[in-house]
Amino acid sequence: METAESVARPARPPQAQSALASGVGFLYNGRMQTFTKAAIAKMMDQAVLKPDATDDDIRRNADLCRRLGIGCLCVRPADVRLAADCLRGSGVAVAAVIGFPHGAERTEVKSFAAQLA
Repeated sequence: METAESVARPARPPQAQSALASGVGFLYNGRMQTFTKAAIAKMMDQAVLKPDATDDDIRRNADLCRRLGIGCLCVRPADVRLAADCLRGSGVAVAAVIGFPHGAERTEVKSFAAQLA
């Protein structure tokens, strides 16, 4: 399973390093907004949704989210309890997919699946 750490990254030019260190600016609603690397990470999510994902995959990705400050770990409904246990007190949210990947189930089935998750 590929993670943020396992992807080879090209060297960043000094200007990019400086921009990342001080924050990244975006024009939003006509105003310049500055986001730090940590603020951007908090807006991201990490997903572990493969049918063959193991408990170790959940633990490893929960640790990744905790260390990098990623805002949310998205898992299969059966993995919610483990993910929540791994991330308790970290500030990282846990989300579950219902009706994944196609969403073709009836609303009543999705509602029941959400209650069970």
